[in-house]
Amino acid sequence: MGIPPKKASNASAFAADAALGALQPLATLLLEQGLGVPELYQALKWVFVQESARQATRDGRKVNVSRIAAQTGLTRQEVSRLLRNPAKPETRYAWQRQRSNRVLLGWHTDATFLTAAGQPRGLPYEGERSFTRLARAYSGDIPPRAMLEELLDRGAVVERHADQFFPLSRTIIDPRSSPATLLEIGRKLKVVAGAIIAAADDTQEPVLYQELALSQPMNARKAREITAALNRRSANFMELSQRLLAAADTAPATETPSPDDVTVGLFVTVIQQEAQDEGNS
Repeated sequence: MGIPPKKASNASAFAADAALGALQPLATLLLEQGLGVPELYQALKWVFVQESARQATRDGRKVNVSRIAAQTGLTRQEVSRLLRNPAKPETRYAWQRQRSNRVLLGWHTDATFLTAAGQPRGLPYEGERSFTRLARAYSGDIPPRAMLEELLDRGAVVERHADQFFPLSRTIIDPRSSPATLLEIGRKLKVVAGAIIAAADDTQEPVLYQELALSQPMNARKAREITAALNRRSANFMELSQRLLAAADTAPATETPSPDDVTVGLFVTVIQQEAQDEGNS
C-alpha cells in the first residue's frame, strides 16, 4: 500500500507504510466506537509531543518547545498546550486485571487449591488452604481483601456459602465495548508494538525471540480444527509462562523503579482473519 508523493527517503517511506498497516485494525476499533479522524488526530498530536519530550529527558536534554515543534510539525503554541496536559489514560485497572487473572490461573492449576478431581476448590477467606494464601502466592503486593473484592465485582468469583468462595471463570472477561476492555486493547497494542520495533534492533542484548506464523487460505472446517488445536497449545504455554512470571513478580507496585529495571513478558494470540486482510496490510 503506497502513500502520496514527497517521501523524504526510502526509510521514512517504509515507516509511513508500516504506520498505515498498523493503523488499519485501530481504525476498525475506533469506527466501531463512534470515533473518527478528528479524535485520532488529537490523540496523535498528544502522543507525538509527549514522546518527543520523553526522548529529550531520557537523553539528558531540556524539553525545548521549538525543537519539539520542528520534530512533530506542530506549532509552538500547540506544543506548549499539549505539554501542559501530561495526563495519561488510566492504567491501574489493566495492571490489576493482570494480577486478577494470575490469581484465577493459580486457582485452576495449582494443586494446593484443587480438588482430587482437579477442579478448583471452594476456599474460605483465611486459613491453611484459603483465598488469602492463594492471593499472596499470585497477586503480588495487592492485599488479599482488595483482590477478592475485585474478583467479586468483576463476576469472576462467587460466595456460594458463608465464607466459601468459588471461581466462575479462568479469566476476567469484559464486553468488547466496555471501558476496561478498550483500555486493555490499548495496553496490549502498546506493549506488542514496542516489542516488535525493539526486536528490529539487531544490536539489542539479549536477542529476544519473535516470529509470526500464518497459513495459506484454507476452508472454514479445516480452519476451525487448527484454531482449536492452537488455542489448546497456546493456553497451556501461557499458563506455564504466567506461573513463571508470578513466581518472580515480588516487587511492590509503589517501589520506584531503578534505571536498570526491565519488564519481562510475552504475548500469545491465535490469529483468525479474512484471507485478504494480510495481503492488504
